[in-house]
Amino acid sequence: MLATDPPEHTRLRALVAKTFTTGAVAGLREFIARTADALLDEWPVDGEVDAVAGPAVPLPVAVICELLGVPEAERADVRG
Repeated sequence: MLATDPPEHTRLRALVAKTFTTGAVAGLREFIARTADALLDEWPVDGEVDAVAGPAVPLPVAVICELLGVPEAERADVRG
């Protein structure tokens, strides 16, 4: 979806728009906090860290998967 242009992007966006509401995301506040905490707990205590590989990519992917009801076992496939 991210790599598409209108009109295809518009069509795809309309399909998921009802899922990505403010209320739906607000309902995931605890899930988002737990997931962010877990990702940050995995960071090394010293040395370099990669903010993109750390929380910047996995967190939104996890939230999107949760919103769409993607089973935990299949979430790695979505990220790929």
